[in-house]
Amino acid sequence: MLHEIAPAVHGASLAVLIDSELDELRGRIAHATAEIEDALKYWGHEAVAVLLDTNLLMHAGPRLAGIDWDALLRHPTSNVAFAIPIVAVEELDKLKLNRSSDTRGRAIYALKWLRQLLADSPTPRPFKTQAPGTTLRVWVDDNRRLPLPEPDRDIIDRAQQLALMTKRTVIASMDQSMILRARAYGVDAVLVTEEDIPARTESQS
Repeated sequence: MLHEIAPAVHGASLAVLIDSELDELRGRIAHATAEIEDALKYWGHEAVAVLLDTNLLMHAGPRLAGIDWDALLRHPTSNVAFAIPIVAVEELDKLKLNRSSDTRGRAIYALKWLRQLLADSPTPRPFKTQAPGTTLRVWVDDNRRLPLPEPDRDIIDRAQQLALMTKRTVIASMDQSMILRARAYGVDAVLVTEEDIPARTESQS
C-alpha cells in the first residue's frame, strides 16, 4: 500500500499511514513476546519436557511413574515436566469404542488413570516418579493452531515447538516407527519397552 502513495503529494497522509502500520507491528511483536514469556513461565526454560504418546499411555497408565526414567533419559529426572499432548487424549477417546476388547480395555484403563490423577484439569499436577519435583500435564492446543492429520506427526511437530522453550524435549514412545520418525526430524526420542514398565499391582488393575 505504501508504494502506491507519492510522498511529495501525500506527505502527511503517508506519515500517518506509516505510524499506523508501525503501531500494528509493535502490537504484534508485543503479543508474540507475551506468548513466549507465558510459555517459558509455564514450562520453565531450564526444564526437561517428556511428551508421552498414545501407545505408551495405553500400555503403562499409572505404571508410568514406576519406570526408571533416569536410565531411559540418561539424565536425572528431577523437575521433569511430563506432558500428554491433547491429540493423544483424543485418540484414547476414540479407541475406548474400538471393536477389539484389548484395545478398548487399554484405552479405558489409561483414561481412568488420567481422570483420577488430573481431575479433568489440564494444568500441571505433581507426578510421583523415582525423582523429586516432576509434574504431569495435558498439553492443550491453542485454538488457532491446526493439528496435523496424523497424531504421531502432530506430536513431533509439537515437540519441535517445545524444544525452543525448554532445556531438553524428548518424545517417549513404545513405537519404533515414532522413534525413527522423530529422530529423522531432529527430535530427541526414547523407546520404552514392555520390560521397562513395572508389572500391574492390584490397585492398578
